[in-house]
Amino acid sequence: MIDFEKIPKKLKYHLINLVLIPFWIISIYLFGNELYITNDFLIISCLCFCLTLCSYIVSSFLISLWNFNPEIKKKELIIFSIFFQTMFLSSLIFLGYIFNLIYKLKFEFYSFVITYFMSISLLLFIGKFGKINWERKKS
Repeated sequence: MIDFEKIPKKLKYHLINLVLIPFWIISIYLFGNELYITNDFLIISCLCFCLTLCSYIVSSFLISLWNFNPEIKKKELIIFSIFFQTMFLSSLIFLGYIFNLIYKLKFEFYSFVITYFMSISLLLFIGKFGKINWERKKS
């Protein structure tokens, strides 16, 4: 059995990102059925891990750009990053599924991934520039 008390704290914070893997598996199942037809779960699990890693790197970098308070520790940024990614990914999956049910418009998996990364980058860049404009108005 793994003793979680002996795992270093920095590694624990990075392992929290594995929470996103089930969300990526659901999105592959909903939007990329051609991967499930092959029954190659090694490819699916590697793809989910790589997407989780890329998402973590992108969101952590962009969130660190608009860190409002320099006293906020890296731990809080990592936890906020995971929370933001999880909520955004689950809402995008939900919206894609609803559009499929109502309008019969189906996301392809690769367009879903591009939409996810482009919109997460756009949202975080808006947050960055909103912070700059807010600071200019205050002074």
